[in-house]
Amino acid sequence: MRGEGCQAGPLKGFGFLSKPRSSGRINLVRERGYLYVGVMEVQAWRKRTLVVFQAAPRVRFTKRRPTMGLFARDVDCPRCGQAGARQGLFGAVKCPNRACHNFNPALMHEREEAHRAAEREREEARRVEELEAGVASGTVRRHRNPRTGERVYKELPAGDFDPGQYRIAVSYQNFRGEQKTFHGDWRTLRRRGKHVSLQVEPTGTRIALATDRIQNIADVEHALGRCPTPQERRVLTYHAKRGTTSDRCEQLRQQYPDWSAS
Repeated sequence: MRGEGCQAGPLKGFGFLSKPRSSGRINLVRERGYLYVGVMEVQAWRKRTLVVFQAAPRVRFTKRRPTMGLFARDVDCPRCGQAGARQGLFGAVKCPNRACHNFNPALMHEREEAHRAAEREREEARRVEELEAGVASGTVRRHRNPRTGERVYKELPAGDFDPGQYRIAVSYQNFRGEQKTFHGDWRTLRRRGKHVSLQVEPTGTRIALATDRIQNIADVEHALGRCPTPQERRVLTYHAKRGTTSDRCEQLRQQYPDWSAS
């Protein structure tokens, strides 16, 4: 495009135009007389004007290739007879068999991944079935994660927990109004706010019971009075694990002769 001597002076006051940053562009216009489009610059001389604007970025639109499974169906390969081949919309057959003329690596990897996913699902189904059988027999405990809602299974220890002479029976009414009786070891009683926890038969699992639902709360409170406090229990447990003793530990052992730190 030829520059026809437009006046660039008035436009400089608005901040849109500026001088060229190199003399090479001026020489290019002097020799060829073309309108150069590049950076926002203007210079008027010899009735020709170099005007450069910021060119908009060029956007290229590429045609997206369709996926391999679009408008395709699963068939048996006509060459090798392999099951799981795929025939496209226009008749092209792709086979997962490496020895076949129609072999396609992408289809082979897809079939292998689908096979592994199916194996994982079957293994998970078998594991859940075994755990549900354990729940029915009482060897597995099931509950839901309060955050995710998924089922959590926990195998219970063997049912050889026997409190012996330290057995205590706790009469309890659950939230459904059902009467329950739990047999546990009174030496394992712990107070947790408005709840009391202890290990119960037959597995020794520790459960928490609301104090306002315990029917024989007087017997439970009497047993709690025979147990050491958390600070005293910490001293007894410390020396029991290390096989050591101290004056304070000996005093607590005499005060709680029936309590076991193990």
